Amino acid sequence: MKRKIVILICFSFFLNLVSFTQTIKGKTLMGKVTNAEKQAIASATVHLLNTNFEVLTNAAGEFSLGPLPSGTYLLEISAIGYASFQQEISWKPGVQELNIQLNTSTLQLDAVVVTAQKKDEPLQKTPLAVTALTATQVKQYRLWNIQELTALAPNLSSENPGDGRNITSIRGIVNTSYDPSVAVYVDGVNQFSLDTYIGNLANIERIEILRGPQGSLYGRNAMGGVINIITKQPVNKTETQLELNLGNYGQQRHLIGFQTPLVKNKLYMGLTGQFEQRNGYYTNTLDQSSFDRQKGWYGNGFLQWIPGINWKVQLNWKLQNNYNQGAFPLVNGVDEALNHPFELQQNAV
Repeated sequence: MKRKIVILICFSFFLNLVSFTQTIKGKTLMGKVTNAEKQAIASATVHLLNTNFEVLTNAAGEFSLGPLPSGTYLLEISAIGYASFQQEISWKPGVQELNIQLNTSTLQLDAVVVTAQKKDEPLQKTPLAVTALTATQVKQYRLWNIQELTALAPNLSSENPGDGRNITSIRGIVNTSYDPSVAVYVDGVNQFSLDTYIGNLANIERIEILRGPQGSLYGRNAMGGVINIITKQPVNKTETQLELNLGNYGQQRHLIGFQTPLVKNKLYMGLTGQFEQRNGYYTNTLDQSSFDRQKGWYGNGFLQWIPGINWKVQLNWKLQNNYNQGAFPLVNGVDEALNHPFELQQNAV
């Protein structure tokens, strides 16, 4: 009798397990990512925008997302060497498989996603004047600080007198007081400062320049517009970054960073550190020293926990330290400046 009961319990458990597996499978979005030659693309990032569902394709180019509730979603797929792909899908419980083909980045432009309206959406559907720069463009253009965005974004000007304090204007609206007219956000946090000292661009995922008043969404100090900086978000694989740069005038810029999942799909951490310095352009003839030399440190760390499909908790830590030996190099008189360029004599700290 006992043996029959054990057999019935095991059989019932097996039936429930099969039913549960079929239920999960029926709520899972599955698909495969290939290139134009029908070859599988491994390690492609598959993301349902405005949710925490994000996975990597396996060696066969396959992926699965779920369990997934019914609704309309915007699917984004990206891979190194390929143009980003976006597709809107209407999801209902049931086995639904997608076959996605990616084109190389030399044949097709990336589909750009922005968060200008506090949500992920395609740039083409955003009713705002926005210039968006992807991580690939930031690397290709070798953008190191906010000042260099002047050459890429229309109606934007960001300048400094040599000490790194960028005074930024959009559409001619500028203020040099303690209340800037262009707001700068890094990972959703407003950077309150006299001028934009947070000029360094490191470990960047995307930069968005919003032109025109943005007070309704971004609050104060956004009369001219907003510069929205998003650093790289974690994925379910360990990623490292190392960068060494040398230039004239003793310029150096070194960066190291990594991010890794502690618990896949649930808990992530990352650290980034950067050091940069350069000699001055001016020579102090009093002691033949480099007058306006600079150096600085930048650090970024995060711990991210994802408890559910639409919930994310992130602890962010950032450090910005700038050291400037001789800001505002002053020379007495136009004739002195022209006859002895980039020279001065100053016996003061």
